[in-house]
Amino acid sequence: LDFTVDPKHDGRNVLSGTMDIMWRLQAGVERYIWSTKHAFDADPFGETYCVQPADGSQSAASCSPTTNLPWKKKQALAQTWITQAEEILWREKMDLGRVGAFMFLPWQNYQYAQTSEELWTSMYSGLIWNYVLGEELGAEGEEDLTNFLAQRSGMHPSQVVLTRRLSEEARTMVMEDRPAAALMLLKRANKVGLNLNLWAIQNAAWELAGGNPIWEELEENLGLVRTCMSAQ
Repeated sequence: LDFTVDPKHDGRNVLSGTMDIMWRLQAGVERYIWSTKHAFDADPFGETYCVQPADGSQSAASCSPTTNLPWKKKQALAQTWITQAEEILWREKMDLGRVGAFMFLPWQNYQYAQTSEELWTSMYSGLIWNYVLGEELGAEGEEDLTNFLAQRSGMHPSQVVLTRRLSEEARTMVMEDRPAAALMLLKRANKVGLNLNLWAIQNAAWELAGGNPIWEELEENLGLVRTCMSAQ
């Protein structure tokens, strides 16, 4: 099943395009024209979907409101939407966090909390991602930023997604033979109180370790111990 969206659609009330259906073990492709019409601006389930053969035959044309979809189909749509929405928000947070690492100024002697603390806390994911990956090393307020992030690790609602993404990033670094980058990530994550999922990282390191001091230090931080047995 292959969908194509007409690039000339207005993006507001009507979407349209073509749909090719290929049946397993059967030759040929059946092409249909599909379109949707929004009944409500914000409610995707308020749409009506229409499909008709590309040859213009009306005998097989069909229209159906999304409200008629079974619950599991709606759930699949909702899952796709939330996954894409989270990815969009994630990229925005990373961009803002890159700037925020510089805007987080060192505290003055009289300060005991960050000014507008609740607003900075809302940027936790972006700030901690940039900090752990070391993208903004040497920012003026890094020491206070480190303490600020460490105090919020373990209780912030974004931590589950954040630790999953950082664990995946560390594994990718190991697979790409970048042990120094992976080691820095692990150390800085530990410094701000993040507990990464080490299992996949350990497996990758065990298979690919190069035997040099950097790899040995990485293995030590991962809790890996290699033993050598000599033949008797």
